[in-house]
Amino acid sequence: MIGRLMEKSKWAGYVAKASRKPGGYVVQEAVDIREEVFPLFSGDGKIRFEKFYSVSGFVVTPGAIAVLGRFSKDMVVNVARKGGIIPAFLLSMG
Repeated sequence: MIGRLMEKSKWAGYVAKASRKPGGYVVQEAVDIREEVFPLFSGDGKIRFEKFYSVSGFVVTPGAIAVLGRFSKDMVVNVARKGGIIPAFLLSMG
C-alpha cells in the first residue's frame, strides 16, 4: 500500500491493522520511481510501446559485479505484483 496514493481513511485502517500485529508487516520509505516507455515485441512481429516503472541496482560479490533491473506497470515494483527481475549485465572478476 502506498499511503500518499490512498484515501486517508483507508490508509489509517491499514496502519491500525498493522499496529495490532507487530512484526507482521514491513514499512519502508516511499521514493519516486521513474516511469519510462519501453518497446515490446508482440506475437505478430510488431513493436508497441508501453510505460513501466523501473528501478535498478548493483550486486557486487568477490567474483562478479552485476546490474539488475526490476520493471512493473504498477508503482510498487516487486515480483508479487508481476514485476520482473532483468539482468542488465554481468562482469566476471575471475
